[in-house]
Amino acid sequence: MKYFNEFDTFKKVALDENLKIFKNTFFPWDGDYERLENVKLGDSLTYLGVDSTTLIETLNDLKDRLINDQNFEQIVDGYLPLYIFNISKDAKTIIVIPGGGYEKECYLNEGFMVSHTLNKLGYNAIVISYRVSKDAKYPNPFIDATASIKYLFNNKDKLNLNLDNYALMGFSAGGHLAASIVSEKQNLDFIKPHTLILGYPVISLEKYTHLGTCKNLLQEEIDNIELRKKYSINNLVTKNYPNTYLWQCDNDNCVPFENSIILAKTLNEFNIPYEFKIYHSEIHGLGIGINTVCDKWILDALNFYQKGL
Repeated sequence: MKYFNEFDTFKKVALDENLKIFKNTFFPWDGDYERLENVKLGDSLTYLGVDSTTLIETLNDLKDRLINDQNFEQIVDGYLPLYIFNISKDAKTIIVIPGGGYEKECYLNEGFMVSHTLNKLGYNAIVISYRVSKDAKYPNPFIDATASIKYLFNNKDKLNLNLDNYALMGFSAGGHLAASIVSEKQNLDFIKPHTLILGYPVISLEKYTHLGTCKNLLQEEIDNIELRKKYSINNLVTKNYPNTYLWQCDNDNCVPFENSIILAKTLNEFNIPYEFKIYHSEIHGLGIGINTVCDKWILDALNFYQKGL
């Protein structure tokens, strides 16, 4: 059913009975909602850098699932929501972790729009959440992400999910979270993904870090050099690290491009199968990136994933 069209405003979305719970994640940074509330959805590429057709399709899909799909929203351990974009029990599944600097979670462009697109390409997708802001101090996000994945495995039959050789996808700080929990050095007890897919991830908490991510994860211990080393992904890679697809814009204006360079170099040193795609742009937070310079990354990533199975 079509609930929204290109002439509707973001204010209508934010006030919608079913979607208003996502207002702070659709407009994650202070002032964004006030700036955008009267912008039409059809103008989203200009104002948000996201494809309007995909945005509107996603909002309609999201509202429809919230109304009609009893399995769509699950609550893990009483406080962690996850959202299941299921199309078929036979489809492969990709678990998605949105970014947001461990301050907030960018559900719309790095979660729901990505998942809607994955559905169209034949994959089940699941958006998971984790504690952020003052509650984001390590190891809380790691505990939350693994708890959600364990919940999915424990309930996969009830939820009609195929989790065999699943992939784990993360963006920005969500990329740091995804890349952290798959390391055997973290000693986290859950079934690891076959493939890791990272979009403009935070990798280093040292010289080339994204300061907000580092501050929120380490909080009062931000000056602890050993902790910053410990939670830098390049120090978590081992010979058993999963196949990894990695992409970033070379002039990223938020997370230094050196983060991806550092990870690619480390993966190469450990002979981990990986692919690294570089796009010429300064934009960060593109998510699915349709109608941008990097709009083919999702097809490349899925091709890498399928070739490794």
